[in-house]
Amino acid sequence: MLFQFILQEFSKTSLHGPEDQFINPMVSMAYQYIMNNFSKDLSVQDLAVDVGCNPDYLTKLFKQTFGKPVIRFINDIRIEHAKHLLVTTNKQIKQIAAECGYNSDIHFRQTFKKMEGITPKEYQTFTSKARINPN
Repeated sequence: MLFQFILQEFSKTSLHGPEDQFINPMVSMAYQYIMNNFSKDLSVQDLAVDVGCNPDYLTKLFKQTFGKPVIRFINDIRIEHAKHLLVTTNKQIKQIAAECGYNSDIHFRQTFKKMEGITPKEYQTFTSKARINPN
């Protein structure tokens, strides 16, 4: 499920710029770093240092490529991973929050509800009922 989301996100990108240039190497490096470290504490500043550019410039490039700010992209990846864990495991919300890179389960719940429209527990309950009663 997370892999499908990642493929969808990457397929939305334009790999060729206006002058038929390939995706900026800094964006590619940032993307790889995020995918390998989304469960850790990430900041745009740290990411920019890792790829060797200014945070504002990276944010601009990332938005041009993916159509969303870096932080939104990171949260999308984290929430998709959380949804996968909510459906496939019996882990507690606090544990899922930590595994998805949130230092606080309260922040995780708020972000999840903002992005999905329901709480993680409601999502877990809804998806488990849908699996039991597919009609």
